[in-house]
Amino acid sequence: MESDLRWDRPKFSTALSYSFYRAIDNDVDYVRGDADTFLAAPAHKVTLSETWHVNKSLDCNLNGYWISAREVYAYPASGVTSLDPAFVLNAFVNYKFKHFSAGIGLANLLDQNLYAPQPYAGGSAPLPLKGREIFVRLAFKF
Repeated sequence: MESDLRWDRPKFSTALSYSFYRAIDNDVDYVRGDADTFLAAPAHKVTLSETWHVNKSLDCNLNGYWISAREVYAYPASGVTSLDPAFVLNAFVNYKFKHFSAGIGLANLLDQNLYAPQPYAGGSAPLPLKGREIFVRLAFKF
């Protein structure tokens, strides 16, 4: 189940969404986290994106998501364990001039420890993802 709420105004735009996931009658052991979830899949996810249109040329965006705990194989022989819930926050500023745009952003603003677990019993621990990073975007619109 997913829900999505959006509100667009001349000076700002907001998007809020919620996702709920539940596996029913899942009896395949190597992909089952618990009775109601698959491995590596959160049962709940909330996302929020807020964009402020400062003027015709300048936009500022703050967005983030929260995911609930996930069941994973932490090590090949240890069986199923749980990854903590995660909250990720990102920020981006974009400036437009005629056909050009330039932006700078900060991903994983809070420098959370994020992991990409396998969605099956594959014999590998969850892989660590990037920490905080700064990025730049340059674009030309034809």
